[in-house]
Amino acid sequence: MAPAASPRVLVIGAGVVGLTTAVEIQRALPEAAVTIFAAQTAEDLKSTRYTSSWAGAHHVTLEGPGLQRDCEVDTFKALWALAHDDPSVPLLVCPQTEVFEDASKADFMRKNLSSFMPDVKPLEPSALPEGCTAGLSFTTIALDTPNYLPWLAQRFRAAGGTVVRRELGKLSDAPLDEFDAVVNCSGLGALTLVGDDSMYPIRGQTVLVRAPWIRSGITRSGSDNWTYIIPRKQGDVIVGGTRGIDDWHEQPRPETASEILARGLKLCPALLPEAKRASMRVEDIDVVEHGCGFRPARKGGVRIELDHVAAPDGRSLPLVHNYGHAGAGFQMSIGSATRAVDLLRSALAS
Repeated sequence: MAPAASPRVLVIGAGVVGLTTAVEIQRALPEAAVTIFAAQTAEDLKSTRYTSSWAGAHHVTLEGPGLQRDCEVDTFKALWALAHDDPSVPLLVCPQTEVFEDASKADFMRKNLSSFMPDVKPLEPSALPEGCTAGLSFTTIALDTPNYLPWLAQRFRAAGGTVVRRELGKLSDAPLDEFDAVVNCSGLGALTLVGDDSMYPIRGQTVLVRAPWIRSGITRSGSDNWTYIIPRKQGDVIVGGTRGIDDWHEQPRPETASEILARGLKLCPALLPEAKRASMRVEDIDVVEHGCGFRPARKGGVRIELDHVAAPDGRSLPLVHNYGHAGAGFQMSIGSATRAVDLLRSALAS
């Protein structure tokens, strides 16, 4: 069968991975008609089921050589260029500090980041918080996720894309006879959509704080906890974090929120207005909201590969998988999208 002159492509999922992939399809295949099916979109009220809206998010990686790191490097370079080319995009170029209780992790991160991130340098011992043995600083990108996601959606629609609010329990629920290819960016939905039982949630809980004077990030990595402060371009700050493996609890836990704020304030007293820092009272932090979401993790890591699915009309459609990014969806988004679209383009041309 000859390839369609104007292929009809269905993208399943409208999180950061789905939206980025849909935009990349439009860029790489301008003749394609791209439709997104999603139960929830960037314009919806926040929900634990739409994890992208709860993400921090900033670009920091501890990954060694491999697919994930390659995607993260490509994404960083693209976001860096975007932030400098278009100041209206909800991205913040900002200093980042990482401190560790385990010095070997700091050394690994420094060597890993030095090849592609600017301003990487070790911290002097005098700059380390109590209990930390090493650290480093560099310049990175922080994403204002509640605004970046609608920005992506608007970009997709402006290029002629269509978003359909539709939940798919399984892949056969989609009207496959109306499309020439499918791209699966369903995240945790892959559990039922394609029966991938290697998917599991990593629950993350955060607190959103109003602190527009904070324009740099800091993360402390310890043996039993992990604390981060991530600024956003419009003046809010995300304070976290937690990693609850296989934890499906959908509401923020008050006791966890209190513990997050206590850790956050100890790491970054600037969460308080200057006039209130002498007290160091958690109650004086200007809390905007509490949130939690499920990072779509996968045993074996991200899945970016070509598959096929039978349509009711007898055709075998290319099915490209792009899911399982866990907590790295934003910082892998562009790199994984370009790889998924390369697979799609080759499949459509064959």
